Amino acid sequence: MKLSPDFYRSSSNGFTLPEILIAMTIFIFLIGAVVVTQLFAVRIYYLAATKLTATGDGRRAVSSIREQVREAKTIYIGSFTNTGSSSQIFASVGDGTNEVGSALLIFPTTNTTYGTIFYKDQVAGNLCSVAFNNVVTSSDGLVFTGSIQNLYTNAPFVTNYTVFQAEDYRGNILQNNNNSRVIHVTLQFYQLEYPVAGIGTNQLYDYYQLQTRATRRTID
Repeated sequence: MKLSPDFYRSSSNGFTLPEILIAMTIFIFLIGAVVVTQLFAVRIYYLAATKLTATGDGRRAVSSIREQVREAKTIYIGSFTNTGSSSQIFASVGDGTNEVGSALLIFPTTNTTYGTIFYKDQVAGNLCSVAFNNVVTSSDGLVFTGSIQNLYTNAPFVTNYTVFQAEDYRGNILQNNNNSRVIHVTLQFYQLEYPVAGIGTNQLYDYYQLQTRATRRTID
């Protein structure tokens, strides 16, 4: 029996071995490209997420400080150490000295027996805040004692000592407690950029800095 030409034509329609190998090679390259892209995307996600986490607390902190400064009646810059006792001391910067310091005292009203202190905890490296009451102010208005409550950590990993400074509208540091001044807040801190990477010199620590400026809405 003689086979028709259509039989030979239909039996030759399959892939040859070289064609299959080429197709498999292309497929493997495509899969590899997809995997590499996914791994790169995951790394970028971790980098972005870590940076957002690192700066998130700082942004909330400067926003809180900015709003309280705007609503404040009286503001002092100075130093403060939370000893954990019932009596605390805030030392304000005196006139004739640059108005820079690690703490910010805010009286929200004309009543100077209560308010808020934002301060850099030099031991823990955090920016903290406390509410205070029962304040007794000295005659020069620069030092007071009082009881504190509601200790709160506003931002961790803060590395700079000088967080607050008083400026004029041009950015020059003032040397007096002029309440029409601008309060400049600077937060500098380090945090791991990629948590699963190595730690040490020239590794993936990254540096961040946040700044804000605010002044009271009502000027006396």
